[in-house]
Amino acid sequence: MSGSGRPRTSSFAEPPGVPGAAAAAAGSAVAGGSSSGKTGGAQASGGSSSAFGNLKLGRDSGKVTTVVATPGQGPDRPQEVSYTDIKVIGNGSFGVVYQARLIDSQEMVAIKKVLQDKRFKNRELQIMRKLDHCNIVRLRYFFYSSGEKKDEVYLNLVLDFVPETVYRVARHFNKSKTTIPIIYVKVYMYQLFRSLAYIHSQGVCHRDIKPQNLLVDPDTAVLKLCDFGSAKQLVRGEPNVSYICSRYYRAPELIFGATDYTSNIDIWSAGCVLAELLLGQPIFPGDSGVDQLVLGTPTREQIREMNPNYTEFKFPQIKAHPWTKVFKPRTPPEAISLCSRLLEYTPVTRLSPLEACAHAFFDELRQPNARLPNGRELPQLFNFSPVGEQACTCDYRAIAFLLEPLKHLYPVCSYHGTGLTRPALHKVARSPIPQQTTTMFIRNMFIQTQDTPNPNSLKFLPGRVVLETGTMDFAGPRDAYCSPLARQLFRIDGVKSVFFGPDFITITKANGETEWKVIKPDVFATIMDFFTSGLPVVNEADAPRADTAPSEDDDEVVAMIKELLDTRIRPTVQEDGGDVLYRGFEDGIVKLKLQGSCTSCPSSIITLKNGIQNMLQFYVPEVEGVEQVKEEDVDVEKEVQ
Repeated sequence: MSGSGRPRTSSFAEPPGVPGAAAAAAGSAVAGGSSSGKTGGAQASGGSSSAFGNLKLGRDSGKVTTVVATPGQGPDRPQEVSYTDIKVIGNGSFGVVYQARLIDSQEMVAIKKVLQDKRFKNRELQIMRKLDHCNIVRLRYFFYSSGEKKDEVYLNLVLDFVPETVYRVARHFNKSKTTIPIIYVKVYMYQLFRSLAYIHSQGVCHRDIKPQNLLVDPDTAVLKLCDFGSAKQLVRGEPNVSYICSRYYRAPELIFGATDYTSNIDIWSAGCVLAELLLGQPIFPGDSGVDQLVLGTPTREQIREMNPNYTEFKFPQIKAHPWTKVFKPRTPPEAISLCSRLLEYTPVTRLSPLEACAHAFFDELRQPNARLPNGRELPQLFNFSPVGEQACTCDYRAIAFLLEPLKHLYPVCSYHGTGLTRPALHKVARSPIPQQTTTMFIRNMFIQTQDTPNPNSLKFLPGRVVLETGTMDFAGPRDAYCSPLARQLFRIDGVKSVFFGPDFITITKANGETEWKVIKPDVFATIMDFFTSGLPVVNEADAPRADTAPSEDDDEVVAMIKELLDTRIRPTVQEDGGDVLYRGFEDGIVKLKLQGSCTSCPSSIITLKNGIQNMLQFYVPEVEGVEQVKEEDVDVEKEVQ
């Protein structure tokens, strides 16, 4: 979107043959629709198991098929699963989708059967096995079956069966020359943003958000996101393919060839879905790449934000058109406002999923008397739980704005289901929103948490850089003089020590004195408030230096030790919320200092001896042992002097 918040009409070229057909088939399959025109549906994921189903999937109604399958979640404990009433409901280049009925529970399921390349793990299965959310289709089981050809193996994914898709629902209203009721648009989009908030908190980007991949139950209006065949766990610094996502819903940074994009591409796609439901047709249609992008000419700065490596700025300059001319005259101004905040050229300026949930467009859903057109109650939209909080960690104060209309001041904000309350640091008042005006929002962060081997240490990942170089360990408040963030964290009752890594913060609490459920809300709030303040994490003069940086005094052995620490050992230790610092090599002994979660971990000595020492001795025969340095008296004396 342009900086003025208004769309413009223009077009940019894109390579022909953008992926779409196969992905569309896979997405629509679970809910009754495929690229081949068949009705019905199912979705899939992939993975690995040692259990193979010996029986092929049948196509005969009444035939009972029994396979050995592995549960989608939990331990890999293969079990027999029987199903019947099998029929094909979708197919495409991805494989075949069947509908079936489980014998034990009599529930309907969708089975997605895809050819498995034995050389690779199926990324879709790996991702789906870790996801558990009410707005994401559930992987019940998975199993393998043999094909007709020799050595041909198929992966079969047994999924929730959901009868419809948003695409088919919208098409039904379009065919009848009516507009989809706005309450359905709100219910569907709110649940989509909830699902995106969850998967993004897990580091997963869907990369193919479109109406065909949004399953809905027409009676209850429950929406479930499906088809994770294009999904990926995004890793900072790791390039991704830009040739992804269906054309109508592709974010502009993908069209400009960006490979270091973020999960904000899903937000753009969600904005396209919202606009399509409001318009009754795709907002950015195009049978070719030339017609793909109709927002207009982005500025040079916006193009750099989308892809810094893009240098071809030969585009026509088109005058902006107001949003009100894009949508129908009776479109709610709140809907237009939300669209304008999602369809932004600059990825970082798009709303986060939870910010979208807090938008005034969804105020109606927060009213106690809200009902569906069929008279039913709305689906569960605000059933946030402690489990969900851990999976989708966000500032507790932001949750309050999801539970009630944004019409009042919030002196206190409580998190649903936990009994925890915190003073609200922000007061937000909202007046009716005129057209072309947007709402003020609290900027929130997705702060993930990760357990460490030390039960008293917890790793917090704020989704941004903490330290540009090195790591820092603060054993107590006195050590935190150089870090404004560390000083704030030590003000939280129960915090014993603080550790900063490249992109994480490890908090160690006093042993047994305070429970994590009491400390975590304060840590979330402190981290969020700090990163929105603009203050430096560490004073520039006190920024850490790399302890393993090459030195002219290093001999070949020391250089090899430092290289192993940097490339093999430290990344693994940092995954557990700690770090190991090089402190010297003398008489065959490597001296190391453990930091973060490692310092008081019961297994730290085992890690030091059995892990680090063994690896160093394997690669560097000169290493006779490893010694832990707990106090650096010499360095302390120098600093005092």
